This record gives sequence, structure tokens and C-alpha cells, in this order.
Amino acid sequence: MQTIAPEAIADWVASELFSSERERPVVAITTSFHTHEYFIDPEELEERLEERADVVAIPTGEATWALSEALPPKLDVYGGALRIWWPGLSPESNPYDHKLHVAASRLDADAAVSMLLRALRNRSGAEGGSEAEEEADPVPVEVTAIDRGIEVRDDEGRTGRVTEADVPLHALELCVSTGMQLEATPLNPDAEEGEPLRFSFCGRLPTPWQRVGAVLRPGDVVYGRVSAIQERFALVELLPGARGIVGIADIDHTFVETIGDFVQLDEIVKVVVQSVDEEARRAVLSIKDGRSAKREAGPSPSLVPDGNPFDWHAFLGRPIEETKQAEGDSFERLGSIKRELKASEDDRTLLRETVASLREQVKDLEARCAGLDGGAGVQGDPLEDEDAFLRAVRIAYARDVGEDERHEQPLEPMSVGASFLVSARGLEDVGVPKIVEVAAQVASGRAEELAGREVEPLGKSGPTSKRYAKKRASDDGRAWRCSLQMRSPSARRLLWWAIPSDDGVTIEFAAVAAPDDHEIPE
Repeated sequence: MQTIAPEAIADWVASELFSSERERPVVAITTSFHTHEYFIDPEELEERLEERADVVAIPTGEATWALSEALPPKLDVYGGALRIWWPGLSPESNPYDHKLHVAASRLDADAAVSMLLRALRNRSGAEGGSEAEEEADPVPVEVTAIDRGIEVRDDEGRTGRVTEADVPLHALELCVSTGMQLEATPLNPDAEEGEPLRFSFCGRLPTPWQRVGAVLRPGDVVYGRVSAIQERFALVELLPGARGIVGIADIDHTFVETIGDFVQLDEIVKVVVQSVDEEARRAVLSIKDGRSAKREAGPSPSLVPDGNPFDWHAFLGRPIEETKQAEGDSFERLGSIKRELKASEDDRTLLRETVASLREQVKDLEARCAGLDGGAGVQGDPLEDEDAFLRAVRIAYARDVGEDERHEQPLEPMSVGASFLVSARGLEDVGVPKIVEVAAQVASGRAEELAGREVEPLGKSGPTSKRYAKKRASDDGRAWRCSLQMRSPSARRLLWWAIPSDDGVTIEFAAVAAPDDHEIPE
């Protein structure tokens, strides 16, 4: 394991990372923005990777800035994240071939290491590694003990310990019980006598999102862990690895200016499930409704079918009484504030809406002025061709999204449909900078968090529910639209296709249309 100083980064990238003679993968680990510490100790990481890769520790700050300058776009790493650079890395490499694992806590880092181990093992097998390195067929196992680890016995009577999973192992320990029959992959099936057997649950259990989708329904009340706090939303984990979004309007019954004034990272909160989409790996939650819900929180889903419900309080080592006391304090505070603000609430609501409308108008004017001064910050007309438009969108994203938010809201791959530029030209009621701004919000997923954008699925014959949204037969794409101007029923709509791909979703901008135009070009 090595730690690289800022002044040595450029030489290290050129001589080692880009070296055509490099045979081993390199895993980089960085420090958190907030604590300036590693979520997992670099030496511990090196030990867990078992010499399958070289580990480098890079403190977030001057060193990661130097790394960003030395590497092509989207191949860097910072802010607590981990990245693996496989052999053969070059300035022309596809960033998605060298996986970035975002981590906001020790829990995220543990899960990332499990995925790294699995990727390393699969790569060694695919490249013709030794028989011991190739992934063996899964075998049935029985859980025999749970004592600071999960001990199992296979159908031949051999015993061993589970050392890998797609979620933190100490989370699984809460959900399994002795006698439970599961499936695991032997990691060293040819172990010599006396050598302990190791097993992996990676890929052998349902994903956390599959468990959430199988158990939770809208209206359910459960506990979750606050895993991230941004300016306009918070993320709450329902299970380790399955995070739902809580918009700023669903944080508290009172006006919320700063979300951190109401919830803290790693706080256990009671939430009401508003919607769950297992396929899209999205859930919408409400802390506000959780605070006012009179019924107790129900059991969380188990990480294994027919297993024990997952318990955040036990997982984080916090008595449930602490959470209930916090809920009681919230009720008392809420009642007091309601009494104080009851007389002026209507005026406040009207004032907030007026201010929001004025801010939107100012933003539109600023965008129009920016367009007149230089085409939204780029040379030439963003509607000149596809490259010019996508370049303008990337610049708008870089301008509006802070570095600390880009891991949570990355810019998806984009393309421009054949009819899009034609439909966007010549519009007098909406400026080109506004189209570029909203396109950047769509491609980074931020449009869904803005209520005034009115994001909705689109069928060939009119708006439909997401469940019945029609798909493009050629590539299984889904049609969507949103409003270009907030709180304006007559506002133009931006239409796009969301097309599944190996790297996630590709956004294809399709058209700019009137609000009553439900046709979308293919």
C-alpha cells in the first residue's frame, strides 16, 4: 500500500497507472470531504483484497485535484469514493470500464469492497486464472452458527465461514438464523486439510432493492438511516444498499431552509413510504409524515427471504428508546410551532410561492442574457448541431452542480434525436439557455426532484401512469416529458427517451413541444 503526495501524482499516473506493462489492478481509496478520514483503513483494504490488486491512498484535496488534471474526464476519484483501474488503462479508456464506487459511510465502503472482491475474482477467472481462482458452482449450505461471522456447513459436511457478500456481512448476521438453508459459492473448494473453507454470498441472495420491492408498499411506516444530506433532498436507506429520496418539502411540517437543521447523517428516522420502484431502484419517502404518523413503525424487510427483519437500531448499536424519545420531542416541537404559526400560515405559503415564481423569472432573464452574451457560456449556437448542444448541457451541469453533489447526481450518457434541434429552433416564448438548463437537470436526475418540472411518463397517445408507459420497440426506451417553465400550465415541454444500457440509462433528447402535444418522435 502506498500514499501518493500531490507533487508525485502526475509522474505516478504517467509511469505506473498508464504503463502498458502493468499487470495488476490498482484500487484507489480517498478520504471523506467532511471528516478527512478514510471510510475503510487502507491497510485493512489491502489485507481484504488479498494481494489481488495494488492499493493506493489519496487524500481528498490537492492530491485529488492533481489526479483530476492528470487523468481524462470521469476517470478520477475523490471525496471518500473508491475506484479500480484495470491493466491497459489509457487516455482513451472508457471510464465505465474502470468502476467508481461512491461511499458516504463505512457501510458503503464495506459494500464496495465486497463488489471489488467479486470483480477481481471474476476477472481472474475470465482471464484464465488458476483453478482455485475460478468461481466454483454454488452449493447449498446450512447456517450453523452466528458469532461475529456466519459459519456454514455444505452438503458434504464440511464447515467454513462466509467472507463475502454484496452487503455488509454484519448486516446479514442480523437476518439469518441457525438452521437456515441458503446457497453460497465456495471460494477455495480445493482447500487442503486443516485450511478453513471460505464461502461467498455474492450474487446468491436477492438484492436489497428486490427485498424492498417484495415487502414494502406505499403507506408503510418503517425506520431508515439518513445516509446523505443535500441542499434540496436527503437520502434515507431502507436497507443497506437501498436508498430512498426525501424531498425538502417532506422533511418537516414547517418551512425548511436547511435540511441539516432537522436531520443528521446516520440518524435513524421514521419514514412513510410514498412510492417504490424496484426496477428503477427508486423510492420516495416522507420524514414529515413519519413524524406525524400515529402508528408504530413496522418491521423492515429482511435481507434474506424468510429471514429476520433487518433492525437499524441493532445494526448501529443504538437503543430504540433514543429514536422514540427523538420522535416525542419532534411531536412536542411540532405542536408548539403549529400553534405559533397557525394565524400566518396562509400568508407565508402565498409569500413563498410568490418568491419562488419571482426567482424563476429572474433565472429565466439571467439565462436569456447569458444566451445573448455567448450562447449559454459556449462559443456559437448550442442548437447548431448535436455536439454543440451536448457541450452546452455539460457546461450547464458543471456550472449548476457542485463537486460534492456530482457523485450522487452524475450526468448520464446523452444523445440528440433527429427531430430535437428542429423543434427547439425558432421558439420565442422560451430561450435556448432554458432548454439547455432543463436538459442538464434531466440528464443528471435533478428534474425529478423539482416539483415544478412536472416530470411524467409519456405514451404514444397521451400521458399514462409509469406502469403503463409505452416503450420504444427498437431499444426498450421509455418516453418522458417535463415542463420547461415552473408553475405555468401553458409552458413548453421537453420530451426525451430514457434508453436502458449496460452502463445505466442513456438520455436521448427527442423534442420541445406544446403542453397538449403528446406525440414523441422516435
